[in-house]
Amino acid sequence: MKKMNTKIIVIIGFALLCIMTVTLLYNKGLRDKASDNRANQVAIDDEIIDAIDNQSIEGSKDNMPLEANDTDDAQAIEQDTSLQGFIVPIFTFEPLPEITINQMSGITWSEDAPVSLEELRLVHVTYVGFDGLSHYGTMVVNESVAVDVVEIFREIYEAGFSIEKIELIDIYGGDDDLSMADNNSSAFNYREVPGTTSISKHSYGVAIDINPIQNPYIVGDEVMPEVGRDYLDRDDVRQGMIVTDDVVYDAFISRGWTWGGEWRSVKDYQHFVKED
Repeated sequence: MKKMNTKIIVIIGFALLCIMTVTLLYNKGLRDKASDNRANQVAIDDEIIDAIDNQSIEGSKDNMPLEANDTDDAQAIEQDTSLQGFIVPIFTFEPLPEITINQMSGITWSEDAPVSLEELRLVHVTYVGFDGLSHYGTMVVNESVAVDVVEIFREIYEAGFSIEKIELIDIYGGDDDLSMADNNSSAFNYREVPGTTSISKHSYGVAIDINPIQNPYIVGDEVMPEVGRDYLDRDDVRQGMIVTDDVVYDAFISRGWTWGGEWRSVKDYQHFVKED
């Protein structure tokens, strides 16, 4: 009987020892996993901090020559909505790349245009959309005003002024009416002034239209675009509207541009032009 009791005690002791060993190993595994999780979180935090630091460093590209991958990277970032908070502002310009020349030829530019393709520049800017997020946009301007334009749009962006969209007007087939109706902000377009046979300053790349719906062109009883009638009361300032002494007005006027909102015979609130 004593031998049997001894065997039972040994068996029970061995079982307890096994249980304790398994428990210790399990707890060690949990501690190791927790440690790994903390290490991973630290690494993620470091990546986020690096991204923010890099943004503040790379965000001042100003008028530096544009590398081919810059715009590709910019478009990729904008399309990935998870990276919207880390968008790197770009304000730069470059000679017209071949893809843009092909897009413009026969639409917004032709051989009889008053400026050559060599005199034009493709400008890349960042702007705050009506959705409150940062977006990238492109426009074509004359080389003589390219520096002005990137500086102006940097000021507008930093002030948080809203622009609905900035697309090359070529995507509208060069049709200014379609571009205005879509509230697109644009610059170069070889065309006549509406209702006249005079060549528009846009044909020289020295004029820019911003938020045409909120800042319509008015001649007599005609309003272009028509939906812009909702913004005829210029004292009722709403998102995207340009008024005297606001950030958009000051950014252009301080650099010698003229605003169509101050013309007498017609009012062109969307329009800024750099006269000779």
